Amino acid sequence: EECCCSKLLLWLWYSQVLRQSQTSVTRGVRKTARIQCHVSTMSFSSAYIHWYRQLPEESPERILYFSSEKPVYDRDSDKRKFEAEKELMESTCTLTIKTVNQNDSATYYCTYWDDTTLAKH
Repeated sequence: EECCCSKLLLWLWYSQVLRQSQTSVTRGVRKTARIQCHVSTMSFSSAYIHWYRQLPEESPERILYFSSEKPVYDRDSDKRKFEAEKELMESTCTLTIKTVNQNDSATYYCTYWDDTTLAKH
């Protein structure tokens, strides 16, 4: 069987509190991809993390957001495709893409939102 790989491009919405060591992830079809985002803020445990996906030549679309609770998905169908979690000790959030296929080739954005961000704007 011919193997076809999907390339997942990653990008962070630049902010002083977000860091990402990976610039791209490539996984074979039907594999699992994990994208990490490090958030350096004192309020990480209560911070709202948003994950977006931008398909080629399309506008970004939010996949989900979460704080300390379970993720809230913008589309019910994404519940089977994506998972998200926070690792409080490492101040890291991870987006998991299950059963990767060619349609998952996109740029994935991690964004951050907390009470101090709201107060500034």
